[in-house]
Amino acid sequence: MANPYQPPAGYPDPNLVPPGGGGRPGVDLEKLRNIARQQRNINLAILAQLSMYGYTSIGRESMAHSQVGAIIAGVLFLSIGIFSIVATIRLANALHGTGVAVVCAILMFIPCISLITLLVLNSQATKRAKDAGYKVGLLGADPGDIR
Repeated sequence: MANPYQPPAGYPDPNLVPPGGGGRPGVDLEKLRNIARQQRNINLAILAQLSMYGYTSIGRESMAHSQVGAIIAGVLFLSIGIFSIVATIRLANALHGTGVAVVCAILMFIPCISLITLLVLNSQATKRAKDAGYKVGLLGADPGDIR
């Protein structure tokens, strides 16, 4: 009697089997899951950067009178910048490799170009997930759905 738990013969690698609800044959699921995780981090970095830009433009007068507010804003900008650089390096490495990741890391030190870099990487990750047949929401594809 044949093993009922054996994968179909058409898919030699179990990581390349399409999931029940979506996906296409021949997609490396582990790599796509990593891209989805990193895309979520990129989207959080975009949201954090935009909120800090808004905070500094609206709260500029209150920060001028308070050194504590300026210090807190500086620490937040620094932590968001570090998070954005790390997320960019990880997603660019997952999408394109080490060379592009290094170029993207350098671009993250240029103020407006950093936001553009995040948006371009996000769109590339979205395209990769949609091409594989997965639904992409506001924070990207859900890594839990990629099975």
